[in-house]
Formats: sequence, C-alpha cells, structure tokens
Amino acid sequence: MKLSFVLKSAIALACGTLMAACGGGVEDVSLPQAATTATVSGVASKGLIRNGSVKIFSATSNGSIGTLLAVSTTDSQGRYTTVIANYSGPVIIEATGSYLDEATGQNKIIDSSAPLHAALPCDCATLSVAVTPLTELAYQKAKTAIAGGADVATAFSAANTEVSDLYFFDITTTLPVDPTPSVLQNAGNDQRVYTLTLAAISQMVKDTGGTVASVISSLNSAGNSAPAQVATALTSFLNSNPNNQTGYKGVSLSLLLTGVTTTKVSALDVIITIPAGTAIPADATGTVSPVNFSLSGIAVSAFSSTNYIAAVGTTPAKLKVGIATLNPLTNGQFAVLGCSVPTATPPGAFVVSSVSAKDENGVVIAGVGVAVQ
Repeated sequence: MKLSFVLKSAIALACGTLMAACGGGVEDVSLPQAATTATVSGVASKGLIRNGSVKIFSATSNGSIGTLLAVSTTDSQGRYTTVIANYSGPVIIEATGSYLDEATGQNKIIDSSAPLHAALPCDCATLSVAVTPLTELAYQKAKTAIAGGADVATAFSAANTEVSDLYFFDITTTLPVDPTPSVLQNAGNDQRVYTLTLAAISQMVKDTGGTVASVISSLNSAGNSAPAQVATALTSFLNSNPNNQTGYKGVSLSLLLTGVTTTKVSALDVIITIPAGTAIPADATGTVSPVNFSLSGIAVSAFSSTNYIAAVGTTPAKLKVGIATLNPLTNGQFAVLGCSVPTATPPGAFVVSSVSAKDENGVVIAGVGVAVQ
C-alpha cells in the first residue's frame, strides 16, 4: 500500500500537524482518512516474555516510533491482545519483560533500553503478530531501507518478507510456543521451527558472551549466511547444552541410493514419512531450507526439489524429494537432511514410503531403493 498525505479538510490538516509534533519533528504516517479499528494480538518471545509490556505505536516518516496507540500485557504464555481505534497505517509493536533463557536456564530481561519490535502495515480489522528477535531483525533492516528513501509501509513489509524467506517461515504470523516437550510436540511445524530458532539465538548469546541485541546486529551483518550460523548454534544447544529442556535433539540424516546395478539413475523421486513432532524448516510452498537439505556424494552436481507436506490429523508429515542429473547415479549417499526431533524418536522412524527411479530415457528402473540413516 502506498501511503498518501492528502488532507481533505482543515480538521485533517490539524490532526496531521499534531501527529508530526508527537513524532519529534517528523511526520506520522497514519491515514486518518481511512481510519479503522483493529484488534491486534500475538506472542512476544525470546523465550516467552511472561507478564511483559507490549506497546503499539504509529510509525513516523523515518520509520521511528510515533504516537502511542495501544498498550497490553502478556500472559503466562507470552500472549497479548489489544485494540487500535481510529487508525490505519504502519505500526511498530514494542515488547519488554522477563523470560526464561533457554541456553542458561536463567531469568533474563528484555528492557526498555533494547526492546524487541515488530513493524508492519495495519490496514485490516485483525492482526496476529509475533514480536521476537527475528521481527526486530526485520525492523532494523527496514529502518536502513527507509533511511535510503524507501516508503515506510513498503519497507516494513519487504523486510518482514526478506527475513521470513531467509528462515523459511513467516516471522510475523507464526506464533512461537513454550519450548517444552509437550507443547512443542503438539505445535505446528513452523511454530516448532520458530521456537527452536529462538533457543538457538539464546545459545549464540551464551557462546559470544554478548546480548540479544548484539546477536541480532550480528545476524543483520551476516546477511544470507545468518541461517547457517543459527543452525550451527541450534545443533550445539540441542545436543550439547545441559540446560536444553525442549525434549528435542538435532539429527543429520544421510539419504542413500541402493539396488542400482547396470542401469544408472538419471531421475529419482522419493517420498519419506516424517515422524511426529519433527521440526523441518520449510516455506509455504513446501521447499525445505538449503541449510537443512543439500545434495551430497554421488549427486553433488545434480538438481533437486523438495516438498514438505505438513501432518494433518492422524496423517503424518511427508517429504518429497526429486533428483535429476546429467551424470547418472549409482549406489551411495545422495543427500543430507538436517532436522530436530523429539529425543525419544527411534532409529528408523524416517520411513521411505515410495521410490521411483528412471534412466536417461525415462524408463523406470526396477529394484532401486532409498535408505535413510
């Protein structure tokens, strides 16, 4: 949505002048001519922020905090809800309060000197918004874009999309949960991934001796390599940190081609049934993050596609993998899949339910299998 400052009456002009004054000398970018009432709810988390403060502000023309629009308090699960009346335009949500740090097991505070923010347009009746270190990361990216001349609402949306694309889940609409076994295992895949990502950020704070703010700044500087850094920290947290109370472990699985004899494989389609509770970063199209799925060994120069299909009811999640290559494959490892699973997940829980192998002419090759180890 492109913002407009067209003022249709003297009263609207007076309101615009007042908002500019509240914004510290820059214009507030609300849209009084299209004002609405919106219910805003969500979760504030860096570890769940319990009994914390959530404030919602308008945004100024330089992307900074403007007029206070609403205030709320988080509950024991980090949830908040409030109403914004007679406003339409970009908003900045700010969260502060205490949380249980996953990596140290200590209570820590997000205070007013370094709060967490989420920034986005507010032009509908209902908004569900997470406020986390990743939405703070997006807010920092947006402010850089605005300083370079970008429109405020456009910059907020673009930054949220950029960070969501990096981490393979929607950082604003996905709501993190309590990082405990029973809650994680019953949450959605994206919620599990988000919650564990926040635990990984705590591990990064512990490892660097820094702060949440300094780690966010480091992730901002790292750009596209940041998700790999977070994945490394997550593995350390899950498999080596005695304070890990999530009930999860990190696993790295090898996918192996078997049963190939004289005719080599040029195209391969595999379906793997995923055990309950597994966390695999995958975007809205089902594509798995390249940090978590990569070709290796005999297929390192091949082309691949992935399609994660979430569990529905009693139907388990599935992962479809497609491989095509100009250098036909024989037996051996062709891919690696990294994911987080409940610690009680037994060996062999990832079950290959379908394999289709074809030669360079598209003819099906019998007897070819895939093993997951």
